[in-house]
Amino acid sequence: GGIVRCDGTDVPTLLSAILDLMPLDSAANSCILMDMMQMHKDAGWKTPIWDTYKKIAQEKEGSNAKFELVERFGFYERSGKAFAVVATGESALYANIIVKKGIIGSAK
Repeated sequence: GGIVRCDGTDVPTLLSAILDLMPLDSAANSCILMDMMQMHKDAGWKTPIWDTYKKIAQEKEGSNAKFELVERFGFYERSGKAFAVVATGESALYANIIVKKGIIGSAK
């Protein structure tokens, strides 16, 4: 894998564009989010970007859009196995997402 630079773009815009071209894996949790650290939960941090991701994925993929929260170090491990990592200009808290590709040309 490699790093793709999209510094001037936010994640919702990229997620929408990616899902226009690439179906999600319908056999697994296709969208992986890094869960908040307990100290941030305790401090009352919010992650409205997650709702935005879910809305985009539902609009593009319907029931194939399954989300999973993974603790921080598990997320880092999974991201290290990714085909590509996309660096964006996103400033939202906990905006990291892993998207698992499904079969190209499959029926939605």
